[in-house]
Amino acid sequence: MTVANHHAAHPAQPGSRRFASLDGYRAVAALAVVVTHVGFQTAHTVNGPLGSLVARLDIGVALFFLLSGFLLYLPHARAATMGARRPATGAYLWRRALRVMPAYWLAVTAALLLVRGNEQARVDPSAWLRQLTLTQVYTEDGLAPGLTQMWSLCVEVSFYLALPLLAALSTARHRGDPRRSAQGQVLVLIGFGALAWAWQLWVRSGGGPEAQLSTLWLPAYLDWFALGMGFAVLHTYLHSVAPTSWARVARLAADAAQTPWACWAIAAGLYLVVSTPLAGPLSLDTPTPSEALARHILYGLIASLLLLPGFLEVPGGPTRLLASPPLRWLGTISYGIFLYHLVVLDLVFAAQNRPYFIGGFWAVLVPTVTVTVGVSAISWYALEKRVLRLKSRGPGRPRPSHALETPGAARRTHMRVQQP
Repeated sequence: MTVANHHAAHPAQPGSRRFASLDGYRAVAALAVVVTHVGFQTAHTVNGPLGSLVARLDIGVALFFLLSGFLLYLPHARAATMGARRPATGAYLWRRALRVMPAYWLAVTAALLLVRGNEQARVDPSAWLRQLTLTQVYTEDGLAPGLTQMWSLCVEVSFYLALPLLAALSTARHRGDPRRSAQGQVLVLIGFGALAWAWQLWVRSGGGPEAQLSTLWLPAYLDWFALGMGFAVLHTYLHSVAPTSWARVARLAADAAQTPWACWAIAAGLYLVVSTPLAGPLSLDTPTPSEALARHILYGLIASLLLLPGFLEVPGGPTRLLASPPLRWLGTISYGIFLYHLVVLDLVFAAQNRPYFIGGFWAVLVPTVTVTVGVSAISWYALEKRVLRLKSRGPGRPRPSHALETPGAARRTHMRVQQP
């Protein structure tokens, strides 16, 4: 079977853009973060039925990190496989800034002006500076009410800035040789993962910087990004060589992806495991180093199993639902859902005159999700979508959406990729 024939055997939906299900994954990740925060603020995670399952929905962060690693590294993996020019760093950073910063600045302004508990911060220029520059995770008590979820965005932005260097390290050798390039990239990515685990153990055991801060820095989550990057290598490799010459690990991954419900069933079983005391307390109590690392590793495994069918573009099963128009639309506005939901959550508590941590999970969740989706849609159409029109005015010439060198290369490999 040729590469083209294999690709035709497992195509994306005819007429649809590639990786359409990844928008649905974004929607699921964003809503998971909202639900777990509502569960925490209403004490449902420690007192409510199935509270442990709600508490572990912060796995949405792992989904986001793997998605970023995959989509942003994919152009680098493809360029290395083809021996083509590396993606332009200036244009890439310009697109990232346009996508992230304007809506984030709006969220910071809303939180500091509207959320209770920020009365002192709103008149403190240094607090504004920390929040607006995404440097709040590098100082004590830097996370302001209504913005506590932004620690993960700080990690994301750190990864965006580091990616050109990380990609240069991982793709330095065997460019243009699909098999040897893939092997070399995977070895470097394994090193990134080992660094993350070593960092986690070091800082949580008291040997490094203050753990409460340093566990919110990029090195602690580099393995999750490396997993996404590894899937980008896998996707590129599978589309670059004939199936008869696939390496055993690549073949096993491709076969596993063809049974998406089995992947999701195994992920569900692991999710039940991570919801037990094995992964540490459900509250903000500090876990032991072994509990924290167990939860971290399990989150990465679960996210990998959930995302594998989407990364390899397997139609049917859960990916069909995730590629449906409603979930793709929610995925389109998912960044706003992530940004604004804690501001909305505080306003819902205030409107209901409800104290924190005394219950009311459903009474808080429904209006929080409803209003957040509405606000996020307005943000997308009125701000984010308009700002993204400036992509072509930044550094470097406009590049095709598939991030390959030429249209001819795209035809040869049948690859296109959406930007996250």
